[in-house]
Amino acid sequence: MKIIPSIDLFDGKVVRLKQGNPELATFYDYNPLDLVEKWQKIGISKIHIVDLDATLERGNNYDIIKKISKYTDIEIQVGGGIRTIEYAKKISNDVSKIVIGTIAIKNNELFKKICEQVGMSKIIISLDYIDEQIMINGWREESGKNLTKSISEFTEYGIETVLLTSIKKDGMLEGPDIETLQKVKKDTSVGIQASGGFRSIEDIVKVKKIGIESIILGRAIHSKIITIEEAILLEGK
Repeated sequence: MKIIPSIDLFDGKVVRLKQGNPELATFYDYNPLDLVEKWQKIGISKIHIVDLDATLERGNNYDIIKKISKYTDIEIQVGGGIRTIEYAKKISNDVSKIVIGTIAIKNNELFKKICEQVGMSKIIISLDYIDEQIMINGWREESGKNLTKSISEFTEYGIETVLLTSIKKDGMLEGPDIETLQKVKKDTSVGIQASGGFRSIEDIVKVKKIGIESIILGRAIHSKIITIEEAILLEGK
């Protein structure tokens, strides 16, 4: 199991939202690059970056992401607002993986073209859900798509990893969505990154026991409820 700390970028600053709501943002007083360099020294090998400005269609944080990629050796996966072939190609040149959500659900033709241009191995599918209903466009719109069925379809297409975010749990520190994670792990063969609700080492242990491949930690580490040092000790156990 891999621990992946997360950085949400909003106006160039590190923030955390509650249930995807920009009006409920908590801003953290540190430089994104300094933070990533600190994590790298601790032993983190991979990070997850969410570009909230791109998600909300109010610009992007590409320059900051490129700088982090240039000055660190850490593996970076980036999501948020990747909705065109041009931007997908541009940012995929600077990071290890790109995370695609809305386009994969809403525009299958465009999604396939992006896969062809950047390569299937560089793509992670992000599925944000409420009660197995996938939400899109920054969690503002219902897609009408079922979570488990969509995962099966993406697996058949050749996607190797999906990132599952429980919107109800995200940023709430109420524990992960164990029930859904168990169901998905049982019903599919795809690699899973789990996000949303983690509040303790015990939560990480529970999800690891299900067989989930990676856990993304955001608010819990930025609020110092869980430390990166104690979390990564579980990777090899």
